[in-house]
Amino acid sequence: MAQSANLVVMPTSRVCRSMRLVCGFLWLLSSTLAFGRNNAIHSPNALEPRVDSEPIHSSHPTPDQVHSRVSTPSLQLLPLHRLSAEPPEKTDSFSTLRRTGPELSSEQKTYTVEVEPMRSKESSGFQWGPALGQSALFLGIEHGIRLAFDPPSRTAFGGKFWKEYVNSLREVKQWGDGNPDFINYLGHPMQGSIVGFIQIQNDPKGRSLPISWSQRYWNSRLKALAWSAAYSAYFEIGFPFSEAAMGNLGVDKNRKTQQGIVDLVITPTLGLGWLVSEDLIDRYVVDRFERSHPGKVGQAVIRSTLNPTRSASNVLRFKPPWHRDGRHLGSRRSDVLKTVLYLNGERKTD
Repeated sequence: MAQSANLVVMPTSRVCRSMRLVCGFLWLLSSTLAFGRNNAIHSPNALEPRVDSEPIHSSHPTPDQVHSRVSTPSLQLLPLHRLSAEPPEKTDSFSTLRRTGPELSSEQKTYTVEVEPMRSKESSGFQWGPALGQSALFLGIEHGIRLAFDPPSRTAFGGKFWKEYVNSLREVKQWGDGNPDFINYLGHPMQGSIVGFIQIQNDPKGRSLPISWSQRYWNSRLKALAWSAAYSAYFEIGFPFSEAAMGNLGVDKNRKTQQGIVDLVITPTLGLGWLVSEDLIDRYVVDRFERSHPGKVGQAVIRSTLNPTRSASNVLRFKPPWHRDGRHLGSRRSDVLKTVLYLNGERKTD
């Protein structure tokens, strides 16, 4: 009985031992596979594609691609003739391209830049150098004529300069200076008008203004009045080139010509009146003549004779006597005048 029992138990134990070995092997294999799978999932480089492989979800753009595709407003510099509010009458290639081209999206914006023309200092500010040079030339001409035709002025150079100059300044206390009335009330106003036109022709803001009631015109002419007053004061009592310094007027009581206040007052004031009268003639007489007589010779003669002090100031800047800033001989003065008055906010009245 014992041997038969052993024969049954021994195979059974061997089978159980083999089953335990197989189960252990299977458990070890499953544990190894489970550990490798968990390690691949938790690895930080698990989702990164290989270099030679396509990126994950290639159909969707990356954040960098999305940022690069965002359109920014484009700055387009249009030609100057396209900056106006009204389109040109004629169709050019540029406008044709704009009409036939694709429409811009809402994300694309077009900006227009207005370019203001540059203005040089010479064209915008007062020209001090030419104005002083022309005034000095006129001063030299006047003193040259006086020394040539006034012998007492030449003999006055032999005295004591400073003493006689101071004594001459002290004599400026009476109205009259002994000169004839046509010199005081005709010659000196013409002198003041010539000097006033010197200031005007060197002022770009006022040299092309016709006579009107505008503030710009009268401000320009008041500047000419101030320039004329300064020139007259220097011509009479300035140092060293004046009648008081060079001619010593008032020192010799026997001389017919003495020092007076008349020239200091009459030269700038009546000179302004003469200047304005020439502006008046230039607009209402010369203008109508040029409209009916387009010939250059006739215009040159009428301009020179009816505006004598303006003609003299033109010669002082080495221009022809009939020269006008902004208009040439043979041009229609009325058209230029209408344009200037329109820019000043006025209308031309005939």
